[in-house]
Amino acid sequence: MGTLHERRLWRRTGALTAGLLGCWLLVALAGPWFARYFDGMTFGGFPVGYWLVAQGALLAFVAIVVVYALRMDLIEAERRAAPDQDPQPSAGPGPAAT
Repeated sequence: MGTLHERRLWRRTGALTAGLLGCWLLVALAGPWFARYFDGMTFGGFPVGYWLVAQGALLAFVAIVVVYALRMDLIEAERRAAPDQDPQPSAGPGPAAT
């Protein structure tokens, strides 16, 4: 069991991960699905659908990683800035009775 603050940060981390995995899934599935609609146009001798999937997906995946890194830096900074909220000292042997 963590403190309320730690649980809230873990919840935010989980929500961030789930959201970015959803974006990853959307890019991975929707890009190739809709690429065929752009194959009538060409760019640089290749169909635009090719560029959409080969290059656009790569850029989207890099953007997902960058967003994750930046948001996690903010979450970690918030965790480090929070004062220690554990009112109980750690369980361990107390002072020896003499």
